[in-house]
Amino acid sequence: MKFECSQFFQFRLVDALLLLSFTLIGCGGPDETINGRVSYYNNIGDEVLAEGVSVKLFDEAGIIAIHQETSSLLAKNLNKLKDEETREEFLESYFLELFDVIDSVPTLDVVETDEEGHFNFSFPRGNCMVTAQVLGGEKTPRWLRLFSLDASNSVDLDLNGGNQLTMSVDDSIISVAQMESQFKRHLEEKKLIAEWKAKARKDMAFVSPGSFLMGNRENDSLEIQDETPHEVTITRGFWIGKFEVTNMQWNEAWDIKDSCSTTILYPKTQVSYGQAQAFCWKLTEMERGSVSLPKRLVYRLPTEAEWEYACRAGSSTKYYFGDEPDDLLDHAYYNRNGNGVNWATGEGYKKNANPLGMYGMYGNVMEWCFDWYGDYPEVPAGNPIGSLKGEGRVLRGGSFASGELQCRSASRFHREPTFSDFEVGFRVVLGFPL
Repeated sequence: MKFECSQFFQFRLVDALLLLSFTLIGCGGPDETINGRVSYYNNIGDEVLAEGVSVKLFDEAGIIAIHQETSSLLAKNLNKLKDEETREEFLESYFLELFDVIDSVPTLDVVETDEEGHFNFSFPRGNCMVTAQVLGGEKTPRWLRLFSLDASNSVDLDLNGGNQLTMSVDDSIISVAQMESQFKRHLEEKKLIAEWKAKARKDMAFVSPGSFLMGNRENDSLEIQDETPHEVTITRGFWIGKFEVTNMQWNEAWDIKDSCSTTILYPKTQVSYGQAQAFCWKLTEMERGSVSLPKRLVYRLPTEAEWEYACRAGSSTKYYFGDEPDDLLDHAYYNRNGNGVNWATGEGYKKNANPLGMYGMYGNVMEWCFDWYGDYPEVPAGNPIGSLKGEGRVLRGGSFASGELQCRSASRFHREPTFSDFEVGFRVVLGFPL
């Protein structure tokens, strides 16, 4: 099968338009041999057999590694995006770095095409991925085709897709079309955020996109073994509540009449994950009508990565104020000064906010996050949303009953979504849907 490369690649060429052709045969049982052929058409329409092309084979572990690395790479490139940058400039920059990622991941096998452009390799049962780089033209553009093969049920593979980065079996590797879509969406989102900054609620702090090291940097204790340090890139700016949601805000949303004025400004507690989510939906609905909240912005729970990124506020220490646990007394209500109560907004909170202006990030009440709890990746990640499934949702920040270890920026907790307790509350994020 022949497939045409996307038009993006044409601007990289001086005197040749490349078209790749693969014919894969014998895809069947365990350790089957696959035969392929690589060729391209020059600028006068003649087919050229691509001799000496490096063809790489990746197993399941390689596929996962490339997926994770390319996701993080795309996020970093989006954050570097300039307003005047063109689609072509963005994609060219990304692809130059993408090949470095491919070259850094261990392969299952590497073969070269012969003088007629043919190659063959064997692979075990399961998913695999093949990449090919074809050099041609004066600027020697490198060409990449990623796809997966399931040896257990694939006999023939149709590569007539015209997209160098589309997976044939799944969408683990992001496609050119998806990258173009993200490029366009990112510029639109930057414009919307700039317009909305003056209109956002004053009790929320804006958090700019960026990268940080998530997790614990001294990850050698049995108590904190689930805090594997890894680089995370956040590409979408968001607002996060300076305070936890209070009883007053909760009552106003659900039109509850509460005569208890002594606790009206205390954080809302005994709230389950689902109830916290429902409040976010209700708040979104209310502000759609009252302040004309844009349809592309919603109130929601923060992801675990967003929560830690906002909490750290650029710091790399155990706490946003440093590494000394005793200093926590000046920043939080926890088991050394909480006295078994949770505290309110305003005067009830410790006066020392984090550098972004948020209070109660440590102690006070534990806060629900969006994510299912799971192991962290050991490679960089872009806009992570946690595990796809699990038994517990993430809680962050510790509570008035927690100690110094549980009140660190990296500390993690999890409970089943139906769990509710006097130690559990939440704060909201205003941002783009997940």
